Amino acid sequence: MNSRFVSPYSLLLACLLSTNALLLQGCTINAVLPQEAFTPEPGAPAGYLVGSIGVQTEGEYVSRNDFSYIDYRQIGSEDGATLRFAQGMFRTEPDYETEQTKGVVFALPLTPGEYELYRIRFYYNNGSVEKTHVSDEFSIPFEIRPDEVLYLGELLSYGAWGKNIFGIAVADGGFFVLRDQRTRDLPLIESRHSEVAGPPMRAADFAAYAPPLIFSGEAFDAETVADGTAGDPP
Repeated sequence: MNSRFVSPYSLLLACLLSTNALLLQGCTINAVLPQEAFTPEPGAPAGYLVGSIGVQTEGEYVSRNDFSYIDYRQIGSEDGATLRFAQGMFRTEPDYETEQTKGVVFALPLTPGEYELYRIRFYYNNGSVEKTHVSDEFSIPFEIRPDEVLYLGELLSYGAWGKNIFGIAVADGGFFVLRDQRTRDLPLIESRHSEVAGPPMRAADFAAYAPPLIFSGEAFDAETVADGTAGDPP
C-alpha cells in the first residue's frame, strides 16, 4: 500500500463536524502522517528523524499550493508515510516565519533501519481550478540508528507556475529545496520534543540531494533552477 493521500474533501468533512468557530477560522492539521509499521513499540529500539518542512511565501517561486507533501518509507516496504505542510483553509500552524518562508519542525520516532524519501506531491485549489501533482518515484536514502537523532534539514516547498487558457499564471506543481538550518531548527525541535535533546545527533548528507525534484540549497542557489524544472514564475 502506498502512502496515504488524505483527500481534502475528507478534511473538509472533519471541519464541518467541528465547531462553527473552528470552521470560520479554518482547520489546523499536523505536519506528520505517521506509518504504524515504522513506529517503535514501547521499550523497543528507536531512533529519531528531525527537521522542518515549510513553504516559500514570497519571491518568484512563491508556493500557492494548498498542500505540499514528501513521502518516505522503509526501504523494501510497500507502506509509506508523509511529511506535509498545508496553507489556506486547511493549514499547518507554523513554528517559524521569516520574510520569505514559514514552516514547522518535526520529530519522529522510527524503528531503526534504512529509509528513503521517494515521492513528492502537491495539491492546489483556488475555487475554480483544482490540480494534483504526483511525482515519479525516486530514492534519497537515509539511515535511522538506535538511540540517535538524524537531522534531515529544512524541506522548503517552492511553487512552479503555468498559464491557464486565458494566459493567467496559475500554480502548477512545485519542487523542494533542502537546506541545513540546524541553528534555527534544533532549539525549536528540542523545546517542543524534549525526548530528542539527549541522544547524539548527526546531520544528513546535504550534498546528496540533487535535481530535478529535491535540490540541495547549494545547487538551487547556484543554478537558480536553470534547467527549467521550476516552471515560469507568476
